[in-house]
Amino acid sequence: MRRYRFPLETLRRVRCAQERTAIARLAEANRAHTKAGDEHRERESSYLGLSWPLGPYDLPQLSEAQARRQLSASCVHAAAQHLAQTAADREAAMEKWSLAARNVSALDRLDSRLKEDHRLALDRGAALEVDDIVNTRWQTRSAASSPPASGGVR
Repeated sequence: MRRYRFPLETLRRVRCAQERTAIARLAEANRAHTKAGDEHRERESSYLGLSWPLGPYDLPQLSEAQARRQLSASCVHAAAQHLAQTAADREAAMEKWSLAARNVSALDRLDSRLKEDHRLALDRGAALEVDDIVNTRWQTRSAASSPPASGGVR
């Protein structure tokens, strides 16, 4: 019997390549999310570190302090939005990787089932060959030990 060869090996290689690509994209999404989280914490601590000038101040000082706080708050808000977007991107990358991993896993399970079926077919074939050998020997021995037929005369 022929050697086992997985009939969907090319598809399996493609699915494995897709899984590796999904893993790389997930790693990139994780790095982007970590970087966005660091940036958000930095912006937030910068905003919380701002202080109002002490004592009496005139309108230009008040406007400048308010504009600085407004700008810092806008930066915190933008960083929070970026963090949320990277979290969503990371979740999407995780789902794509999970789907790719399931596809590869399904093909691996199919491959193992087909290998097992092939092994069983080989075992059945070997058992049939042994049966044929035993039957042939038995027939040969019984034909040699039996008396010749009378040729149909009564």
